[in-house]
Amino acid sequence: MCESCYYVNPSGENKYMLRTSLISKFNKSFSFPSVFSHYEDILMNDRATMDDFANLLLTDPLTSASILRRANSAMYSKNKSINTLTMAITILGINTITELLYQSLVEQITNSVNLTKTELVSFWRKSLTKAFVAKEFGRELGITDIEQLFISGLLSQIGCLPIICFSPENYYMSHKSKVLFPWAKQNSLTGFSINELSYELLSTWEIPPRITIPIKHAHDEKVQLNKHANILHAAWLATLPHLFPNKIEHAEVFNIEIFDKLKLNQKALKSIVDTAINNAEASLPTFI
Repeated sequence: MCESCYYVNPSGENKYMLRTSLISKFNKSFSFPSVFSHYEDILMNDRATMDDFANLLLTDPLTSASILRRANSAMYSKNKSINTLTMAITILGINTITELLYQSLVEQITNSVNLTKTELVSFWRKSLTKAFVAKEFGRELGITDIEQLFISGLLSQIGCLPIICFSPENYYMSHKSKVLFPWAKQNSLTGFSINELSYELLSTWEIPPRITIPIKHAHDEKVQLNKHANILHAAWLATLPHLFPNKIEHAEVFNIEIFDKLKLNQKALKSIVDTAINNAEASLPTFI
């Protein structure tokens, strides 16, 4: 058992020590791919060409192979054979390639830590379901950068991994307990939510704020202006009946104020969520 495991119900300094200990230990467990910082530089360059993106990704064989493998999945290829990264970028577009790049990152992270099959399936099911639901909500609301919502949803669960790996008894993200949703229960246990730990971990990797800020504030009721944060919150709520059947009902979740606040059509909600869940479940086997 690691030394951080005794920090149960921490307060003040101790909860800070738990967070920093978990992040430090986790960052020593794998090497963050340098291709990501260079990718962001190219992404921000208006003069960048498809070949610029392809040539950069080719410098990291593991990442490029993962992107090509996923680009050829039924979810993205639409029965077309994609043989090169340049072809993938041409057919799928930069936004989708960016989405696949971050899927590759999370895959490399999960491959570098020692998870049981049950833990791995649970992590990916939560991550993918939240990502696809957030993306579908964004599509319904006319958000232009829905790939960004997908990435934020996908990365919002990264904070689970340090706790599972190094302090499992401090982990709580299963289902609603009385009046507490999972993020509130986790906060009562450790003094921070999974999303908050995800944000701090992602910040050490210099993941862009456009992706991390919505994660940080997803469950912050005081945030009024960050629509992406509100969509992530709604997405996490909407996934709970699927992830924890017989414990939380759709009607209970969809009556929460956030769905009216976002002006999501109540009649269409179940259909939107079902589409997203089907996409997540179809993608799941490629990660486990």
